[in-house]
Amino acid sequence: MHLYVFDKEKKHILLQKRSPHADHYPNRYSISVVGHVDAGEYSFKAVQRELKEALGMDPHAIEIAFLFSYRQDVTVEPTYIDRQINDVYMCVVDRVDLKKIPYNTKDIAEVQWVPFEDFIKMVEGASDTSDLAPVYGKSCQDIVCFLTQHGTEHRHGQSHCTYFFILILNKQSLFRHFCTENDSIRM
Repeated sequence: MHLYVFDKEKKHILLQKRSPHADHYPNRYSISVVGHVDAGEYSFKAVQRELKEALGMDPHAIEIAFLFSYRQDVTVEPTYIDRQINDVYMCVVDRVDLKKIPYNTKDIAEVQWVPFEDFIKMVEGASDTSDLAPVYGKSCQDIVCFLTQHGTEHRHGQSHCTYFFILILNKQSLFRHFCTENDSIRM
């Protein structure tokens, strides 16, 4: 499962940098929270567990929304093919000081609030030499596409971009569209 954490100002995404001791893609940036669903566990419970384990955040105090699922086969090494069905979630939180995020230092080297425009550039340049672990490139491309194509557009390679964000408004997970262009709100 993948969880993308956005700030309430809708301008930054929280990324984690993998530990230098990670078995693959050490010292590379990853999605806000990634993890595996345990046997007998529902993916929503896994995302709550992983949010607490990885970032030390209370999952019951945060609205988490399911976005979509997709299958992914990644050849990490010739003898290691990672086959997964990934459930993708997102949430919106207050942009807290990074020093106040009690992340798991065993698995995570650091966390970083990355401007969404810079995240798009990271995704577009995802390769074996980029800062973003290439195994997450496809997932990140999907989330960028999902967040930028619903009623708005992202013009590849141009400075003028309009972004679509989903905000969780209440416990019923109602959605509202937010367009950063001209600070206008679209319903």
